[in-house]
This record gives sequence, structure tokens and C-alpha cells, in this order.
Amino acid sequence: MRWILVDKLLDLKPGVSAVGVRAFTRSEIFFMDHFPGFPIVPGVLQIEMIAQVGGRAIRASRTDILTVLASVQTVRFRKNITPGDQAKIFAEVTALRDSYSAVKGRIEVDG
Repeated sequence: MRWILVDKLLDLKPGVSAVGVRAFTRSEIFFMDHFPGFPIVPGVLQIEMIAQVGGRAIRASRTDILTVLASVQTVRFRKNITPGDQAKIFAEVTALRDSYSAVKGRIEVDG
């Protein structure tokens, strides 16, 4: 299964930052089980959304590398993302080295 969690890139500054957007509908497969009667986007998928947007910013400046999520430092979930929400995904490249890169990101819903 392929998880594409970004509908569109709104802004891209190669090697610096990127902004993407994702609209969630009730038909998303993960809403069936997460959680019955209280559907929310799983936290791991929210992390992956940031990784995908950050990976696009990195690959836009370094086309010769493969971006892979290797670790997560700190995560806070302040608001649930539910069916009907549109998430705006922000990613800022904080390190761009030959052996690794780092990205800091956040997701906003309704500002």
C-alpha cells in the first residue's frame, strides 16, 4: 500500500522549506478503525505528513539522495484532525548534510 499524505505543495524553497496541504474526507480507510465513533487521523500519519513535505524540500535541492524517516525527536499533538478538516503542513529544513538531514515541522488546522 502506498501512503501519499500530501494533496498539493503550496510553497517550495529547495533545501530550505516547503508547505503542503491535505484535505481529509470521511472515506479515508484509517477512519474506519481509528476510532469507531470518534474518527481521528493517527499521530503516526501526521508525522509522516511532515516527513513527506520535508522530504520534498530536501530532494528539491539534493536529487541524488533518498529521503527516509529515521527518527523523531519531539512530538506534541494539540488538536485532533478529523474528517472534513484541511491540514496545512509546514516543514523547515534545519540541517542538510551528506550523511543526514533534519526537518522541523508542524501541522495547522484552521490556523
